[in-house]
Amino acid sequence: MQFLKPKKQRGAVSKGPPKPSKASFPWRRLQSALFVAALLLLVGGLYQGGMHIINQPIDKVAVSGELRYVNKEKVIAEVRPFLQQGFVRIDMAAIRKQLQKLPWVYEVRVQRLWPNEVAINIVEQQTIAQWGERGFLNHRGELFKPKPMVKVPGLPLLAGPDESSKTVMANYRAVGELLRHQGLELERFQLNTRGGWQATLRGGVTLSIGRDQLMEKMQRFAYVYQKTLASNLASIKSIDMRYSNGLAVSWREQT
Repeated sequence: MQFLKPKKQRGAVSKGPPKPSKASFPWRRLQSALFVAALLLLVGGLYQGGMHIINQPIDKVAVSGELRYVNKEKVIAEVRPFLQQGFVRIDMAAIRKQLQKLPWVYEVRVQRLWPNEVAINIVEQQTIAQWGERGFLNHRGELFKPKPMVKVPGLPLLAGPDESSKTVMANYRAVGELLRHQGLELERFQLNTRGGWQATLRGGVTLSIGRDQLMEKMQRFAYVYQKTLASNLASIKSIDMRYSNGLAVSWREQT
């Protein structure tokens, strides 16, 4: 038996997978290599740039504020150890906390200023009274004790146990307001160790008020002062108000 081979049709083209061009392989590989190299250069550049920013040194500290008792050089000395951390890593909260410990500092604001500066704004304590011999009360009645102690002229002198500072301040304001309506001014106001209140008027008259009914007794004093004592105030040494329904006047010796 004979097997006949199929005849090839004229014009027929054999279809098969296209042969890859030998010349295309090096070009594509080169493109890939160039892309990877460019990407690595970009990443490396970004890394180097980022590290440069992170490690950017700080060589300037600017201190501002209406400063009378806070020493700028002392502030800069307190901040200097933090500067080694660099512009980005510097711990602003730690700086604020450290400066808050300085005497006479009430509030601190800290910020970075590109490229190499830390700006510090300080608000000083506002003293409204001296507390005993070693401290002051600020505008909120808070006690602070700067070292060394300095003299601030024109302040009233308040005193008492340290934990009573806000109570003393509140009563000082109330009593002072009442006396101002009589043309009088408080020079000293204190709470003694036994819980008794004592006040000294400008001019030297001492008021022993006692432990209770502070404002009621002061209102009684204001009434008596208006009626009988105003014209003789310079002759009065002290007034004892530790009575439930009256007061006792001690007169200065006549010279």
